[in-house]
Amino acid sequence: MELEKTIKYLKNLVSLESVTSNDNAKIVSYIGSILESNSFKVELIKAPNGNSSIYAEIGPSDKPPLIFSGHYDVVPADSQSMHSGRWCYTENPETLDTPAKKWTNDPHTCVEKDGKIYGRGTCDMLGAIATLLNFSSEIATKNLARKVVFIITCDEETDMQSIKYILAKKFDSKSGTALPIGAIIMEPTNMHPVIAHRGVVAGKITVKGKFSHVSRPDLMIDPIEPLLDILSYFKLHTAKYLNEEMADEGFIPQQSQMTIYSLKTHEKGRNTPEIAEFGYVFHYLPDNYPSECLEKLDEYVRSKNTDIKNINAQSSITHEIDFKMDSFSTPDTSTFANKVASHTISAKFKKVGFFTEAGHFQNVGIPVTIVGPGSILQAHTPDEFVEVSQLDQSLNFLKNIYKGFLIE
Repeated sequence: MELEKTIKYLKNLVSLESVTSNDNAKIVSYIGSILESNSFKVELIKAPNGNSSIYAEIGPSDKPPLIFSGHYDVVPADSQSMHSGRWCYTENPETLDTPAKKWTNDPHTCVEKDGKIYGRGTCDMLGAIATLLNFSSEIATKNLARKVVFIITCDEETDMQSIKYILAKKFDSKSGTALPIGAIIMEPTNMHPVIAHRGVVAGKITVKGKFSHVSRPDLMIDPIEPLLDILSYFKLHTAKYLNEEMADEGFIPQQSQMTIYSLKTHEKGRNTPEIAEFGYVFHYLPDNYPSECLEKLDEYVRSKNTDIKNINAQSSITHEIDFKMDSFSTPDTSTFANKVASHTISAKFKKVGFFTEAGHFQNVGIPVTIVGPGSILQAHTPDEFVEVSQLDQSLNFLKNIYKGFLIE
């Protein structure tokens, strides 16, 4: 009966089409009403994207709480994401089965077949939310030894602004509020405990020169030559950064990486280019943010910008960081992580290549472990699914966590 209840919740959640860009008031109301019926105090916290995240709590306040965290937003189902979970896997993706190119059924209607439940978000991560809703009814009638907090965000699949705001609001060190004993983020890990993932920082160098007709290149301010000069300088310092880094065998690849993912000019008919740019992205190991590399890049860009403006005041060279995702790493000696791991199907810790909100918890001093139902191989793919057995394992895990953390 418990598993059937979880599956019912999951089917309802998927049907509400909680794509990040949608107005997601319906799923917020659905989740909130269930939690309120189970005696949780529910607070809706508005995000910059217009949707609301959910902060819900139950139990006494005289001891530091335990957090369960996740997100209800899902990626669009109209095309296969290049950030498919298979590319984040810690083995060669070429050895894995290729995901379906399009949906077999309506992505927002669950189909149960051969021990799997198909639908957008079943794996990432509405399956976990469904088990948490089931768990909420379990603990509603219990005398809890400490407060339980659910944080369910609305924008994890985009910029993760909500979690940063919520943590700053609720657990600001200046407020004197005791930090939680830890947070369990229920992203898809096949129910294995995860204690680390890499971080990301991406940016763009843009050179604005001056165009002319191709017959009069003597009148142009060339944006390409200074761009290539900056690229060469950047790669030189990146190589130094990578050469000095210690490999981490827990990750595949075992070191940080920098990739130039775009290189282009902006042309206008038969004119020479006015603008040239390149985009880069670092995937860096925990505790090895490429700060020196980026500082050197900034210094060089400022110098080259002065040079080009001396030639033409309307020209410019800029460096913009347009995407960041914090890394996350918990020591394998962590008391919290080991206690959580002892209640999973395998106490062996893993490190992964996909990204979560874990780094934001870590930044405010909250211990974190990632454990949840589903395989990252299914995330963001057509015919996404979660195995029913994983939902069952997730329920058993939550019961074990209750016994391990929430009973005196």
